[in-house]
Amino acid sequence: MVRTLEGDIDIQATSDTCIMIGIQGEIYPITMQKFLATYDMCEAKSHLSTEYRPTIKNLRSGESYDLASHVRSCIAKGKEYVYSRPIKHSVKIFTLWDPSNYYRGVEGDYLTMRIDDPTDFYLVEKNIFERSYDSVPE
Repeated sequence: MVRTLEGDIDIQATSDTCIMIGIQGEIYPITMQKFLATYDMCEAKSHLSTEYRPTIKNLRSGESYDLASHVRSCIAKGKEYVYSRPIKHSVKIFTLWDPSNYYRGVEGDYLTMRIDDPTDFYLVEKNIFERSYDSVPE
């Protein structure tokens, strides 16, 4: 189980699973293949300065793990383009990562989808979206 800002999701973690942690401690599962195509890993460890502590829980053993000590910085290899729209009311979306549980978004958050992968869509809180993305002309 991965605890995210938008809700808890269950994923089948494999050696190809990467957990990305954003600027406010938000968590996004991503395949290692997609991560390595989009980002370069830095050697330096990152220091989280968020009030939210990203955690994962092994549902078989019941053990929880704080991810903060495992965080490393990464840098985007180039521009990553997404389609996005602010949502007008509260929504729940189901992702490929966990089709039985949902992410919850509220008015003003952004429904976002990677241009290079229309199956990869997610919600981004408004203040995180505004700090993380730049608009381009349509």
